[in-house]
Amino acid sequence: MSSAILPQDKPLQWKPARELPPDGDVTIKLEGLFSICYLKDDPNHPACQLGVFNQDAKHFLEITINGGTCTNGVTSYRYTHAQVKQLADEIFTISILNSDADVAFYQRDDTFNRATSNVDEDFRWLIDVESPDLYNQETGSKQRHYGPKILVKNGIFFTSRKTKDDDQFDFVERSLNPQVFQLGFVARETAARIVLNNGQVLRFEFKDPDGAAKICTFESGDSATILFQNLCWEQGQRCKTGDFHLHFTSFAAPNGKLKFDLRRRGQHLNQEPEKGFPGASSDRAPCHAMGYGMSGGGTP
Repeated sequence: MSSAILPQDKPLQWKPARELPPDGDVTIKLEGLFSICYLKDDPNHPACQLGVFNQDAKHFLEITINGGTCTNGVTSYRYTHAQVKQLADEIFTISILNSDADVAFYQRDDTFNRATSNVDEDFRWLIDVESPDLYNQETGSKQRHYGPKILVKNGIFFTSRKTKDDDQFDFVERSLNPQVFQLGFVARETAARIVLNNGQVLRFEFKDPDGAAKICTFESGDSATILFQNLCWEQGQRCKTGDFHLHFTSFAAPNGKLKFDLRRRGQHLNQEPEKGFPGASSDRAPCHAMGYGMSGGGTP
């Protein structure tokens, strides 16, 4: 086997915020298979683009809203795979009315290394396939595997939960003599906090599972949350097998490089996950988002 490549330094990415945002009036949480891009190629409307992975029938999109005008408590919308596919070209938006787009990403230090960082909330715990986490260049031949898209135009993104204890991971090349990129701890949940000044209103525009247009608004002091989940379910229970490898169906590796799988450190490289197949992710791999740090126009 090739020698392992140690975790690489990640530089500042996108628009950095050097301080962790305070508790916001609205908190957005993200868990499950999504793409994350920063639309830097649109300088008039910069936004964080979240794309719902829509290529696996066992994954269900669920939007849970707590607070704001759409709820008298908690309201949840659950989309079947067929409904997600029907809405794949739709754009959902979260933005402050009558305010310029302003989204940033918490990165305390100029460089970040998974092996040495003690900043649990740094945004760069998110695995980014186009960063020094792996290829360090833009991937090609991107497929239309992410949609609907959620454009978040305000707020500061950060890691709200990362793996811990012995749940450290590596990227393992799909080959007989695999190259290994060490990662270590990775993000399990990414979030954003949005602070509203007095009189400001945040609007969330989306379509429900039947395709009906919905608008929810939030005001200062609401202490609301919007949770987006795109998780695998089987026979009414969360799937036990890892599914991070599904992201690798969505693009071509650059310059003839091979594709990789996310494996829990210490798992024998020839060991297949429970109910898995050769090349599947470790069954302890987080079902979470993939960053596309060099795709300034987002995913198709």
